[in-house]
Amino acid sequence: IYGSDGEIFARYVRKDLQAYQPPAHPLSGTLELEDSLGIFRNISYDNKTIGTIYLEADLGELDERLRNYAGIVILVLLVSGFVTYLLSSRLQNVVSVPILQLEQTAHEVAERRDYSLRATKRGEDEIGRLIDRFNEMLAQIQARDQALQKTHEELEKRVEERTSELRQEVEERERAQRRMSESEQLHRQMALNASDLLYVIHTDAEMV
Repeated sequence: IYGSDGEIFARYVRKDLQAYQPPAHPLSGTLELEDSLGIFRNISYDNKTIGTIYLEADLGELDERLRNYAGIVILVLLVSGFVTYLLSSRLQNVVSVPILQLEQTAHEVAERRDYSLRATKRGEDEIGRLIDRFNEMLAQIQARDQALQKTHEELEKRVEERTSELRQEVEERERAQRRMSESEQLHRQMALNASDLLYVIHTDAEMV
């Protein structure tokens, strides 16, 4: 506390800071030091300034607390980061790896048109049920593909059989036409030779 003349009237210092010396004269406002913060306020009585009070707070303890809090925050961040890494690794094995394998299987099915492929199931969770539905879909597509292939083979076989039958019918018709043509030629030849035969017979009978 400073008197009206600016001299120190009284002071109080912590026991561990007995060697501390306050400012020799009062100032105004706040005083920022390296490890402390001081503030000056006038003491008034009956509308007259009779002195000044100066309070100075040691910021060392606050800095220590801040350092402790910063250490705690860093430790919490490290622990949370480690836990996050463990969770992400676990989730990667549980979620990412099955999904990537499912995508790879779907890609191979699309590229190779091989519906006998199946995705590997790793658990009974939602991803596992999704893989089950995917495998069931592949099984249905494979069954339909096999049925279509069988129908296609049967149709090709029927076409071949019908083609063979038609080829035989064409050959039989060609043979029949050849026989008919030969028969017509024979009849035509017989008709042409009939007059000569009659003439010879009539000559032998002395008939003209």
